[in-house]
Amino acid sequence: MPRLTPEELQAARRRSGRLGGRPRKPTIEEARQVALEKLVPKSIAVLDEALASGRPDAWRPALRVLEHAWGRPRETVEVHEDLAEKDPDEMGMAELLESLRGRMKAA
Repeated sequence: MPRLTPEELQAARRRSGRLGGRPRKPTIEEARQVALEKLVPKSIAVLDEALASGRPDAWRPALRVLEHAWGRPRETVEVHEDLAEKDPDEMGMAELLESLRGRMKAA
């Protein structure tokens, strides 16, 4: 293989856009995005197949990929009035236990 002169080597680097020579490694986020772009269509197909066939185990890994791609759905938090009215730091142990018992009975 013929050796390039320093001028030819520099010209080749300019043409490639990488003056340092070695191509850069993708960042973690870029690698994650590429992997998700590849896996999301497959996951949707697997979920569709699992819903059609009724297989009990096929949907779990596909759902995890979709959660990584689009995030989990938001969860709602239920606020109980007895705890919302008082600051738990100012409540005594007996009051805290009583309010928790009330919540346990209501649920």
